[in-house]
Order: sequence, then C-alpha cells, then structure tokens
Amino acid sequence: MAADMTIDYFADTEFGKAALKKMNPVPENFRLCMAEVVDVGVMRVTGAQFREAQRGPHKGKLSVMVPGTQKTVYVDLKMVPIPVSNFEVVVDGLKVGTVLGLLMLMIVLTVLMI
Repeated sequence: MAADMTIDYFADTEFGKAALKKMNPVPENFRLCMAEVVDVGVMRVTGAQFREAQRGPHKGKLSVMVPGTQKTVYVDLKMVPIPVSNFEVVVDGLKVGTVLGLLMLMIVLTVLMI
C-alpha cells in the first residue's frame, strides 16, 4: 500500500465524492485507496480506514490499512458530473494534459502503489 495516506487524493474527485456518499458513514482516517474502470461508464472504488505505522520506515505516517474496514462501491459515471474528456488541464499556465488523461494516470498510479 502507499507509504502515506494522509491526503485522500480521490476524495476531491467527482467519482470520489459519489463513492464516499454511497459508503457513508465512514470511520475517521478512511481513505479511498483504489479506483478502476470495470465497464463502460462504471467505476469500482475501494476505501479503507488507515492508522499510523508504529515502527519501520513509515513510522508516524498514516500507512497501515486497518483489517476489516475495507468498503467497495460501484459508481455509475452517468450519474456523476465529470468534465468532458477534451477539457485541458492547465497548471500555472502550462498545459499538463486532459481531464481523461489525468484520470487514467491516477488509476495507473493507484495500481502501482498496491
């Protein structure tokens, strides 16, 4: 799993907001940790509660998944207001890609973290 889950990167995305709404209530330190496209217009989003590591290289970081807290929901993207895929994403005046490209990058990075 990731070295530090302090920031919930998926929580601020439109599909993340929809997933958290379906998962409510969620415990403290619950983070969305995996998102994948499973069918046209459908995403499987998984989250779990994390706790700080007590020893090792990640000591003090929110990096240990609490057993038995994992929740998975399916999000119908037709019900989620996602920007059109050809919208450009600009950071500090520099075009960094499209919304769809960044979404795919986030999904790939999630798989690599596992």
